[in-house]
Amino acid sequence: MKKELLEEIRRELEELKKRNEFDQEHISKLINEYIEEISEKDSYNIYMYMGSFRVGKNGKLFFEDRNSTTYDYRLYRNLEQNHDKKVKRENVEVFEKTNTVLIPEDYSKNYSYEEEYANKQREFILLSLKTSQENAKKSMIRSYKK
Repeated sequence: MKKELLEEIRRELEELKKRNEFDQEHISKLINEYIEEISEKDSYNIYMYMGSFRVGKNGKLFFEDRNSTTYDYRLYRNLEQNHDKKVKRENVEVFEKTNTVLIPEDYSKNYSYEEEYANKQREFILLSLKTSQENAKKSMIRSYKK
Protein backbone atom coordinates (compact mmCIF):
# COMPACT_ATOMS: atom_id res chain seq x y z
CA MET A 1 0.00 0.00 0.00
CA LYS A 2 1.42 3.38 -0.92
CA LYS A 3 2.47 5.65 1.94
CA GLU A 4 0.28 8.44 0.54
CA LEU A 5 -2.74 6.18 0.80
CA LEU A 6 -1.89 5.28 4.40
CA GLU A 7 -1.59 8.96 5.25
CA GLU A 8 -4.95 9.65 3.65
CA ILE A 9 -6.55 6.87 5.70
CA ARG A 10 -4.95 8.27 8.88
CA ARG A 11 -6.45 11.71 8.13
CA GLU A 12 -9.87 10.17 7.53
CA LEU A 13 -9.65 8.25 10.82
CA GLU A 14 -8.84 11.49 12.63
CA GLU A 15 -11.93 13.05 11.04
CA LEU A 16 -14.03 10.12 12.30
CA LYS A 17 -12.70 10.76 15.82
CA LYS A 18 -13.59 14.46 15.60
CA ARG A 19 -17.14 13.62 14.47
CA ASN A 20 -17.50 10.98 17.22
CA GLU A 21 -17.94 8.31 14.55
CA PHE A 22 -14.90 6.28 15.58
CA ASP A 23 -16.72 2.97 15.85
CA GLN A 24 -16.20 -0.42 14.19
CA GLU A 25 -18.82 0.18 11.50
CA HIS A 26 -17.35 3.48 10.31
CA ILE A 27 -13.75 2.23 10.54
CA SER A 28 -14.59 -0.89 8.51
CA LYS A 29 -16.41 1.16 5.88
CA LEU A 30 -13.43 3.50 5.55
CA ILE A 31 -10.95 0.65 5.25
CA ASN A 32 -13.08 -1.12 2.64
CA GLU A 33 -13.24 2.05 0.53
CA TYR A 34 -9.46 2.30 0.48
CA ILE A 35 -8.89 -1.39 -0.19
CA GLU A 36 -10.61 -0.88 -3.53
CA GLU A 37 -7.97 1.74 -4.46
CA ILE A 38 -4.94 -0.49 -3.87
CA SER A 39 -3.40 -2.07 -6.93
CA GLU A 40 -1.54 -5.36 -6.83
CA LYS A 41 1.76 -3.69 -7.76
CA ASP A 42 1.43 -1.45 -4.68
CA SER A 43 1.08 -4.33 -2.26
CA TYR A 44 3.61 -6.25 -0.20
CA ASN A 45 2.46 -9.50 -1.85
CA ILE A 46 1.16 -10.99 1.37
CA TYR A 47 -1.36 -13.69 0.54
CA MET A 48 -3.58 -15.85 2.66
CA TYR A 49 -4.16 -19.43 1.61
CA MET A 50 -7.89 -19.83 0.94
CA GLY A 51 -8.08 -23.46 -0.10
CA SER A 52 -7.06 -26.26 -2.45
CA PHE A 53 -9.50 -27.38 -5.12
CA ARG A 54 -9.95 -30.25 -7.53
CA VAL A 55 -12.10 -30.00 -10.63
CA GLY A 56 -14.32 -33.05 -11.08
CA LYS A 57 -15.17 -34.72 -14.36
CA ASN A 58 -18.43 -32.77 -14.64
CA GLY A 59 -16.71 -29.46 -13.85
CA LYS A 60 -17.84 -29.48 -10.23
CA LEU A 61 -15.32 -28.08 -7.72
CA PHE A 62 -14.22 -30.14 -4.74
CA PHE A 63 -12.45 -28.65 -1.74
CA GLU A 64 -9.29 -30.61 -0.92
CA ASP A 65 -7.24 -30.82 2.26
CA ARG A 66 -4.09 -28.69 2.21
CA ASN A 67 -1.94 -31.84 2.37
CA SER A 68 -3.74 -33.41 -0.58
CA THR A 69 -1.75 -34.24 -3.69
CA THR A 70 -4.80 -34.51 -5.92
CA TYR A 71 -5.77 -30.83 -6.04
CA ASP A 72 -5.71 -28.94 -9.36
CA TYR A 73 -5.11 -25.46 -7.98
CA ARG A 74 -4.88 -23.39 -4.82
CA LEU A 75 -6.54 -20.10 -4.13
CA TYR A 76 -4.69 -17.27 -2.39
CA ARG A 77 -6.04 -13.83 -1.47
CA ASN A 78 -3.92 -10.67 -1.21
CA LEU A 79 -4.11 -9.28 2.33
CA GLU A 80 -3.99 -5.65 1.20
CA GLN A 81 -6.75 -5.91 -1.35
CA ASN A 82 -9.55 -8.25 -2.29
CA HIS A 83 -7.65 -9.90 -5.11
CA ASP A 84 -7.49 -13.67 -5.56
CA LYS A 85 -4.72 -15.64 -7.23
CA LYS A 86 -5.63 -19.00 -8.64
CA VAL A 87 -2.37 -20.98 -8.82
CA LYS A 88 -2.06 -24.30 -10.64
CA ARG A 89 -0.50 -27.15 -8.68
CA GLU A 90 2.70 -27.10 -10.75
CA ASN A 91 3.23 -23.40 -9.87
CA VAL A 92 2.38 -23.51 -6.15
CA GLU A 93 5.93 -24.09 -4.89
CA VAL A 94 7.32 -21.10 -6.80
CA PHE A 95 4.38 -18.90 -5.77
CA GLU A 96 4.80 -19.74 -2.09
CA LYS A 97 8.56 -19.11 -2.23
CA THR A 98 8.30 -15.74 -4.01
CA ASN A 99 5.42 -14.33 -1.93
CA THR A 100 4.59 -14.20 1.75
CA VAL A 101 1.89 -16.81 2.27
CA LEU A 102 -0.09 -17.02 5.49
CA ILE A 103 -1.55 -20.45 6.08
CA PRO A 104 -4.38 -20.55 8.61
CA GLU A 105 -5.10 -23.64 10.63
CA ASP A 106 -7.86 -25.85 9.32
CA TYR A 107 -11.16 -24.64 10.64
CA SER A 108 -14.38 -26.23 11.68
CA LYS A 109 -17.63 -25.39 9.95
CA ASN A 110 -18.14 -22.66 12.55
CA TYR A 111 -15.16 -20.60 11.39
CA SER A 112 -13.94 -20.20 7.84
CA TYR A 113 -10.93 -19.02 5.89
CA GLU A 114 -13.11 -16.10 4.76
CA GLU A 115 -13.63 -14.97 8.35
CA GLU A 116 -9.94 -15.42 9.16
CA TYR A 117 -9.01 -13.43 6.05
CA ALA A 118 -11.36 -10.55 6.92
CA ASN A 119 -10.04 -10.39 10.49
CA LYS A 120 -6.38 -10.51 9.45
CA GLN A 121 -6.87 -7.99 6.65
CA ARG A 122 -8.40 -5.51 9.08
CA GLU A 123 -5.68 -6.23 11.66
CA PHE A 124 -2.95 -5.73 9.03
CA ILE A 125 -4.32 -2.40 7.84
CA LEU A 126 -4.93 -1.04 11.33
CA LEU A 127 -1.44 -2.09 12.44
CA SER A 128 0.01 -0.48 9.30
CA LEU A 129 -1.73 2.74 10.28
CA LYS A 130 -0.57 2.60 13.91
CA THR A 131 3.04 1.60 13.25
CA SER A 132 4.24 0.77 9.73
CA GLN A 133 3.53 -1.69 6.97
CA GLU A 134 6.80 -3.47 7.65
CA ASN A 135 5.83 -4.00 11.31
CA ALA A 136 2.37 -5.16 10.25
CA LYS A 137 3.90 -7.64 7.80
CA LYS A 138 6.26 -8.99 10.49
CA SER A 139 3.34 -9.34 12.89
CA MET A 140 1.31 -11.30 10.33
CA ILE A 141 4.23 -13.63 9.61
CA ARG A 142 4.81 -14.25 13.33
CA SER A 143 1.17 -15.21 13.78
CA TYR A 144 1.37 -17.95 11.12
CA LYS A 145 3.67 -20.69 10.04
CA LYS A 146 4.97 -20.03 6.56
